[in-house]
Amino acid sequence: MNPLTGILLPVFSLPSKGGIGSFGAMAYRWIDLLKQAGLNAWQVCPLGPTGFGESPYQALGESVFNPLFIDLEDFVQRGWLTEQESQGFHGNNPHTIDYEQVEGYKTPLLMLAYERFLEKDDTEAFNHFKEEENEDLDVFATFSALKKRFNKAPWWQWPREFHSYRNPEVETYRKVCKKFVDFFKFEQWILTEQWMKIRNYARQSDIELIGDLPLYVGQDSATVWGNRKLFVWDTSLDRPLAVAGVPPDYFSSDGQLWGNPVYDWHYQECREYDWWLKRIRKQLEWFDRVRLDHFRGFYDYWSIPFGEKTARHGQWLQGPQHKLFATLERNFPQMPFILEDLGDLHKKVREFKATLKLPGMAVVQFAFEGGPQNPYLPDNWQKLQVVYTGTHDNDTTCGWFKGLTAKQRQQVATIMNEVLDETNVAKKIIRWILKHRTSQHVIIPLQDILGLGSEARTNTPGTVGQNWRWRCSKQDFHENFFDVIQ
Repeated sequence: MNPLTGILLPVFSLPSKGGIGSFGAMAYRWIDLLKQAGLNAWQVCPLGPTGFGESPYQALGESVFNPLFIDLEDFVQRGWLTEQESQGFHGNNPHTIDYEQVEGYKTPLLMLAYERFLEKDDTEAFNHFKEEENEDLDVFATFSALKKRFNKAPWWQWPREFHSYRNPEVETYRKVCKKFVDFFKFEQWILTEQWMKIRNYARQSDIELIGDLPLYVGQDSATVWGNRKLFVWDTSLDRPLAVAGVPPDYFSSDGQLWGNPVYDWHYQECREYDWWLKRIRKQLEWFDRVRLDHFRGFYDYWSIPFGEKTARHGQWLQGPQHKLFATLERNFPQMPFILEDLGDLHKKVREFKATLKLPGMAVVQFAFEGGPQNPYLPDNWQKLQVVYTGTHDNDTTCGWFKGLTAKQRQQVATIMNEVLDETNVAKKIIRWILKHRTSQHVIIPLQDILGLGSEARTNTPGTVGQNWRWRCSKQDFHENFFDVIQ
């Protein structure tokens, strides 16, 4: 198979109507542009509903979509909204998402469309969807309804009788408020239909879709609320015994305290990793390939006692290693995975990864220090590798270059044998990658194609408030979009 050459563009960054990217016309236009440029891959960030901080890596549910991605134009065509109703909000800034405004605009329209659907349409297809999805959808919809009722508070701040999906009071609520709970199932039904149409369009256009699967799930999620047994949990206090993160290193004296509950891998092994199989099976319905985030955690993971204020006092514990990946290979023989293997991996992790024979990642922004043995330099790229200028967690290439010292800039220019400045560095690095690739896949963030600076950065790890907000404008979608890679 030919190497992939594609673009990293989160769905929320599409220039769709309604203040945020959606599963609407611009997604199809984007696929058309990729095909016209001779590209063959589109990588996205996770598509789940976001909570505090709007991070798609801290989703409120697994194997569900963010309702803000619903295309309202589809509702107009179905007769559930008028053209005028769907045109009421465009956002104050075409390059920035205001999540509060978008939700305030879209949610009442989604509820209005739901009411009209119930009045006008045959519900057979919707009922079939509910039956197919079964308990997982019910857990998420009930969780969402209760979260709405309790003003978005995390589930452990709800009245105690609502702390678990298994409680009888929750069952009573679910029955009494069935119509409201079904509203959240209705959203997922529409989102699934809309995304699968995009999925099929991409397939017909010979564009591979690459998804992104976080290793951990958020504590304030339907997954944790619905099934504590998946995690190392203190049943007496109803809280995790340990949470995830990474230990102190050169960049952080306190390490990183992520706060996600860690998995009870023994329990999961006893169940033959059925939750993981179901999770990945759904991802492979949506995508051709899936990037497995924080691959290191499958080998060993940093476990921090719950209540610690930093990540200092954790310990390395053994992950599922070959047991999980052997199970995945039996169920998904093609193993369509990309391993996020960035960072300082010790020898045993590297040896483990080598046995899997799956592509890892090379980020070129990391290539210009440490001498000729740096693994991210072209001479050291592996045959099975995906090369990026940067990821969603990096600054844009122009922003990164601007932040270097004069000495560091000169070092980059010398290694590349180029004359570089802030206006041309993204273009020249992209062409440098393409010139030196052999069998490697190449994925480039859209911001680097456009030559944008730090104002277009998607995420700055360790910060909250201004992340996951950048989007391109409709004017960026033009015929000469990809001249930089020609």
